[in-house]
Amino acid sequence: MVHLRIRLEEKRKAIEAQKKKVEAAFTRHRQKMGHSAFLNVMKRKGDGAAILRRSSPGGCPRCSAQHCGGAGGGPEDVSGIFL
Repeated sequence: MVHLRIRLEEKRKAIEAQKKKVEAAFTRHRQKMGHSAFLNVMKRKGDGAAILRRSSPGGCPRCSAQHCGGAGGGPEDVSGIFL
């Protein structure tokens, strides 16, 4: 009876160790994917910043028009650009 208990305890420990390894691998994978997603977002934000730099001062980064901040542009002028 004691031998059976010892064998079962060894199996339990082996299963827990395997579970821990799988969880660690999953965590590493999730962290890599999260880091990749973060880099993609930052890359897209970087592209957006490049668009802002390329547009004229006071112009709309989407269409290079002056309605978003040019002379005479107010909040009523930008109401249709977010459709």
